[in-house]
Amino acid sequence: TPAVRHCDLWRTLHVGELPAGQRIVLQRAVAQLGPNVLNWQSATKRDLESLRGRFSRDPEASAALTRIISSYIAALNSPANLPALQEVIAGAPERVADLIPNPKRVMEEKQDLADKLSQTRAMLQ
Repeated sequence: TPAVRHCDLWRTLHVGELPAGQRIVLQRAVAQLGPNVLNWQSATKRDLESLRGRFSRDPEASAALTRIISSYIAALNSPANLPALQEVIAGAPERVADLIPNPKRVMEEKQDLADKLSQTRAMLQ
């Protein structure tokens, strides 16, 4: 599975057993990822916008979704906006709020990916 291959690669990098040729290929691949591997704002907006169809005939829910999307993007741009996002979600109709990914968890995943990428780059030096 991909998770097993990831763990094997991580272990190999950690103990420094990667052959030089493979190390160079991996260094180039990681360098091509750039500093922002994933555009979290764009991906989140796309995912949340996909809920629009569910609420096309529900003006209250649609307006709440609009506020949530805007607040989610703001929180992804600056974690200081997380409490405001949580308030917007809490104030949304339950039928909407129940479908929104946990923002704290998303922020943790975003940070985890950044940390793993930084560690991988350091190991490849």
